[in-house]
Amino acid sequence: MFAGEQSMVVLSYNGTATPVQGLTLEEVKVHECTFVPYINRTSLVFLERDGKREAVETTPIEMDYALLSDEAHWSDDSSITEQDRLMLNAYALQVAELRAIIDQDQDEFNDHVSSEWYFVNSDINTIENFLKHLASRMDLIIVFGRPERLGTVGGEACYNLPTQYHVDPAAYYTLSLSLLVPMVWWVSVWIFALRRTGGVSRGNSQVLLLVAGFTAALRRRFKGMSHASASAIFERAKQTDVKFGELTYSSSSTDLHRHQQSTRRGHITFGTPDQISPLFQRNIPATEATTA
Repeated sequence: MFAGEQSMVVLSYNGTATPVQGLTLEEVKVHECTFVPYINRTSLVFLERDGKREAVETTPIEMDYALLSDEAHWSDDSSITEQDRLMLNAYALQVAELRAIIDQDQDEFNDHVSSEWYFVNSDINTIENFLKHLASRMDLIIVFGRPERLGTVGGEACYNLPTQYHVDPAAYYTLSLSLLVPMVWWVSVWIFALRRTGGVSRGNSQVLLLVAGFTAALRRRFKGMSHASASAIFERAKQTDVKFGELTYSSSSTDLHRHQQSTRRGHITFGTPDQISPLFQRNIPATEATTA
């Protein structure tokens, strides 16, 4: 077995990658190209369909062609070092790339490879830049492609990890806080209603009405309406001012005697505003009370 430098001869149109048929001898340029192996550490960042590649470190690989040609050395796994494996892989990659360039249909190569590159990169159209780009694309294929025979080897691999999303709090804080506006409004109205009704919320008022009852003066307002229609009762209710709180008496003693058997001072009930005192008295500062 013999191993040596991988070289090839390339013919170009005036040193460019432009595919032209029917060249004259004056237009043909001859280039001798030799592959020089390097180990490259590259940062690859992909965002959707766009990719960014940045070379981090480039180190040349020292090729020992005499060692590559020594069959006895490669038949003994115990004598093969990591540097030997790196050198062997680099040499195999060179042979594979050289074979892919030379053995393929040259018409297809010119029509689908060089012509497309020339059209996109007309500002750097030289045969050297084209071959560098072509070799770099082949390297990427090896990086992202899995070999046909996958064995246990040392090195690094690229995996297709699940897509991860980063939530930006600033994007949803406004929406989340806006949902608090109706809640704050509802709580404020509810607290205000409780204050105005003496701590009785809607839903408990029916039970409270059964327990506390009406005063006699309020019952007289609805006297004779037990068989009236709902609309008539609601109409009478609109015309009646009802207050809930602690029963007090400022009327004559006869009226007091009339109700004291069923109601005593301090009883919580529903009545007219002149009969009821609020359950919660507002604290009046001394200066305000003196002014009043």
